Amino acid sequence: MNKTTKIILFLIFGISILYSFTSQVPPMVDAKKYDNFAVHLSQGGNYDVGYLKFAGPGYPLFLAGIYSIFGHSYVLIWIIQAVLHTLTAYFVLRISEKLFQNWPHQKSISILAMSLYGFYPDLIQSTAFLMTETLYLFLITVATYLCLKLLDQPNQYLKIFFPIVLGTTILVRPVALIFFLFALLFYGFQKKYQEAIFLLVITILIIAPFSYLFSQKTGTFTLLSNAGGFDLWLGNNPQANGEIIAIPESTAIFKGLTDTEANKKGIQEVLKFIKEKPLNWLDLQITKTSKYFSLIRPYGFWFYLSKLQQLLIVIPSAIFLFIIFGFGLSGLWVSLRQMPTKINKLFALLALSAPASIIPIIVEPRFRFQIYPFLTIYAAYVIILLIKNFSLVPKIEKKIVAFVFLILISNAAIDVYREKDLVISRLKFYRNNESQDFRIDSK
Repeated sequence: MNKTTKIILFLIFGISILYSFTSQVPPMVDAKKYDNFAVHLSQGGNYDVGYLKFAGPGYPLFLAGIYSIFGHSYVLIWIIQAVLHTLTAYFVLRISEKLFQNWPHQKSISILAMSLYGFYPDLIQSTAFLMTETLYLFLITVATYLCLKLLDQPNQYLKIFFPIVLGTTILVRPVALIFFLFALLFYGFQKKYQEAIFLLVITILIIAPFSYLFSQKTGTFTLLSNAGGFDLWLGNNPQANGEIIAIPESTAIFKGLTDTEANKKGIQEVLKFIKEKPLNWLDLQITKTSKYFSLIRPYGFWFYLSKLQQLLIVIPSAIFLFIIFGFGLSGLWVSLRQMPTKINKLFALLALSAPASIIPIIVEPRFRFQIYPFLTIYAAYVIILLIKNFSLVPKIEKKIVAFVFLILISNAAIDVYREKDLVISRLKFYRNNESQDFRIDSK
């Protein structure tokens, strides 16, 4: 690790710690639920069926383990999450080095990718919250690095360690099952059957004990939580807009049901919706795709911040979003043209697993975070490509970058029109003293 890398990593860690210690965000909403549950477990409490509403058992167990050893300390969580964020940035660098190992500007690309990820305002902000994102992003990025390394450096250690890390990632957020499926299919199509078998068997062995325990508690098959069916319905019903919003009909549909029954009912209602109104369901998926890639949905509208503090986060957040999505998506496209290697095809496939795991369910700004490690790398690649070799870059590559930005800006305009009332209320909030609507991204 050279001096420049060490300095950047030190700054990433320092800024993350500084933000957590200066903001001192108390656990709220979901974070409070995670905190209370972790305290319950750390004090010897049982994992009762009522606690199966979390996305997965990974993050509560992570917090409970820390609390059991060191006591109930938010300060320690902030420090650990700052370390995890810094390590994630480091693995973004390592992935870049591997992906562009034969590229003349590999070092510049890797340093820029690490910096874009490490200093991303939304990700720094997340280290101050007791939420799954920081731990999940660390695990999914490490899993990506191991997956790529296994492709060109197969050995028994990687065949075992990669699925262990990926299985743990799934325990934190089960949406990583799509990443698992994409990796499994890729290795299968590449006829790397031993790697595929190791991945399948060991990942199942990591998940199976929890699934068995939860199924015993609910009396029916429960993979890792009781939340999936209801969440799926929340993003796929006749009144849905693809985000987390209150649906008045939910009271009548789920009244009197246990969490397990509501989970099943949610899936049944979604299948009914698809069967009876397939075009409406398809239109909803298009809307969610538009929102997923929208440039007008930064993450910084948190209600614990003042107007000025929000602006100080939202403005750089929006700038980073513009850079990462614009250059990242065009970089993915350009790289597949210039480097149609197996390792780059695998990386692109794993990148696409991020939207594939979220869009069918619910789209919220923080749910998009899984794609950020991938897009920062592709963004760094195309930025360095244009800076270092602009005159040598073929016109088609330049047109691809321009086309992607045009599509994203057009999509943002559509999103503004679709959410014009909310946009107006946000603008009024900053101009006047009106209350803010947190419908999109304050969950």
